[in-house]
Amino acid sequence: MIDLLRLPTVLSLCVMLAGGVACRNTIVERLGDAGPADGGALGPDGGGGEGEGEGECPQADAPALVVQVIDDATDFTLCETVTVVVSDSDFTETAVTSGAGEQCRHIAARGRPGTYTVAARGTGFRDASLDDLSVAADDCGDPLVTRQVTLTLGPP
Repeated sequence: MIDLLRLPTVLSLCVMLAGGVACRNTIVERLGDAGPADGGALGPDGGGGEGEGEGECPQADAPALVVQVIDDATDFTLCETVTVVVSDSDFTETAVTSGAGEQCRHIAARGRPGTYTVAARGTGFRDASLDDLSVAADDCGDPLVTRQVTLTLGPP
């Protein structure tokens, strides 16, 4: 099940200025995220606020991959008992575990679009992997959409 409150959201604010309309779009990773430090405020010229000018890319930290690992025998989500590793041609990373129980997810490749292999392993389980998981880049080179992946680990 996808937790809709955790999916990236785009918030838009538009104001009327003497010369026309100025809009600010802010991507938030989850409900309650405050967005940029300046609140996405418009500067005195109606443009970006502090540290944000035309054509600049915001600092992104969205993960390319979010992995859920399931025990084939019980259908329970596996958390601390498994290791998830993601790799592409020049990058390998052990995923960071977030949440607990059924909400546990393994998060990897923050700010890195690419084509990944995702592998999960745990003691007492047969390893599982998926290849050629493509995560596209946006105009700034950040992951366009976080890819949600489920791997099922069975008996050895």
